[in-house]
Amino acid sequence: MNTKNIKFTIGGPESPIGSEETREYVIPIRDKPDFWEQVEKITDPAITGVNMAIGEYLAAKDLNGGFPLTPRPCGGFGQIINSCLGQELTPTQIGAVMRFRYGGSEASCKVTAVTSADTLTSEVGALGSESGDTNFGTAGVIDLTDGATDTVTELVAVIAALDDYEAELVTGDGDTDAADIVDITSWQGAGRWVYVFFSSSTSGCYLHQWPVVLTDTARPGYSVQGDGLHENFIGLGVVFDQLSISGALKAMVEADATALGFTWTAGESADTTALETVDPFLFYNGSFSANGVTHAFIRNFSLDIMNNHNSEGYGQSTDSDTSLSRQYHDKGEFSVTMQTQLRYSSDAYALYALITANTQAGVDMYFKTPSVLSGSVSGLMIIEAPYCNVSDYDPVDNSGALDAQVSLKVVNPPGGYGSPFRISMITTDSGTY
Repeated sequence: MNTKNIKFTIGGPESPIGSEETREYVIPIRDKPDFWEQVEKITDPAITGVNMAIGEYLAAKDLNGGFPLTPRPCGGFGQIINSCLGQELTPTQIGAVMRFRYGGSEASCKVTAVTSADTLTSEVGALGSESGDTNFGTAGVIDLTDGATDTVTELVAVIAALDDYEAELVTGDGDTDAADIVDITSWQGAGRWVYVFFSSSTSGCYLHQWPVVLTDTARPGYSVQGDGLHENFIGLGVVFDQLSISGALKAMVEADATALGFTWTAGESADTTALETVDPFLFYNGSFSANGVTHAFIRNFSLDIMNNHNSEGYGQSTDSDTSLSRQYHDKGEFSVTMQTQLRYSSDAYALYALITANTQAGVDMYFKTPSVLSGSVSGLMIIEAPYCNVSDYDPVDNSGALDAQVSLKVVNPPGGYGSPFRISMITTDSGTY
């Protein structure tokens, strides 16, 4: 039994949850998962004068455990994100990605984009009372059919040259038609990057986006198969309750997921699905921004996404196997916390003042694959949290120099634009996860 021969595959979402779905993707694990059916037993309490327990009885079966992951733009990782955040939007074939941000004195910058009108709009002012920024196109509107801004490269150059704005191409073909902009209903661009996507009919690369679902809708459940652990098994009704993503200097981005399931069945035939031939996300090949500043010298980061599911979803049934196993797992309050260690600077220290000011700092980061998926489009993962409270700030020793260690909590204030937390990923899969 060789740990390198272990393989976990996943398929779904299940409909209804708990019904078996064909496994579609390999989960990109970096070590042996401890996802397994744990058995809980209870001791017979009868006292019989023999000074020993007289027996034990099966009380519950608990399908749960963790998955050490090596994130990459593939379906197995995408389905885990989908279960953790809720159903993704319809994928869009992408030719280019740019980003821009507003750094002026106004408190808010409301950004919208309309595909049918071929426009990108920036309105600034007090939150909820913005008006067109006269520095941005004509009265705040850039015409994406104009000869000066009809390609992504030209659009980036024009916005970067404007007063109070920065802009850059993240990945893709700069000759992509800017009029193929993907709709932005509203997003906050004051002191944080707005990621702008442009569609393509030929790139073969697809944008998958997960704005977190905060309604009462249950998280999607999946069928997960484990091979190479003496006996191949399948777990049904699996939801990913927690996803932690982290990275550090000179390393790959890593992740750890925790799952809860309904039933576990051994004796499955080995799954023949293969992991997609895509590169992992590398820490150095990315960007991290907080409070309107891109911090080039970030030592490490970690974030924890939690759904706080009720793990005690047991009940009664005439089927003893069903009644012994979990039958539901209601999600609880959604939360995201972050921690990062930055090289000390006045910008890093400025985060300390936000603790007592009770004001939010926007945080976003992205990571790319070292090679392109197709054409000029790299595999890409973008994590956005527009509203974060700074919970703690500590000066920490780093080989004799001081670094800034900062803890943040993602919040959802009234009146905010866009999702309070969103993950976007570009892969070669055209279908939803």
